[in-house]
Amino acid sequence: MKTLLILIKKKQVYCLNEKSGTYELVEKPFIFHNFLLTAFVFSTFMFFAMSCYYYSENEKSMNMAPEIARNAYSELEQLKNELVKQRQNNSQLSGQ
Repeated sequence: MKTLLILIKKKQVYCLNEKSGTYELVEKPFIFHNFLLTAFVFSTFMFFAMSCYYYSENEKSMNMAPEIARNAYSELEQLKNELVKQRQNNSQLSGQ
């Protein structure tokens, strides 16, 4: 198993070259790769956190569903009763 030795000195990154046994300055793509890896880990964590949040919100809304349905049914009954009253009034007016 190979180990990678990294030396950080004065904001420059050096990596051990196993063939020559010396430390060599690492170019920016290596540092950029670390930045991308950090961004990936952060975005994965945020996706997981938001998924947990939306799951909990969905559970709350599912618990409210029977109450919402009950309210909608009672409102529908009120509208139906009002329509029946209007039809009765119209039929009484037309019968006169």
